[in-house]
Amino acid sequence: MEQAFGNLYEIFGRQLVRLKDQPEDMPDFVLEYCHGDRCWVRQQAWGRTINLGIQRSQIIGLD
Repeated sequence: MEQAFGNLYEIFGRQLVRLKDQPEDMPDFVLEYCHGDRCWVRQQAWGRTINLGIQRSQIIGLD
């Protein structure tokens, strides 16, 4: 875990995850980090500067 601005952020170290309703032919997403009910993921091809903010409940198997 890493502390930033007085809030805890969960760091996942590039864990690969799938999203609910994600098409089978789409590659897994890289889970960058979560803060509360929000998580930031990206596709490996996007590079590290582009992230997608989603609800934690949209990630399969991350409870």
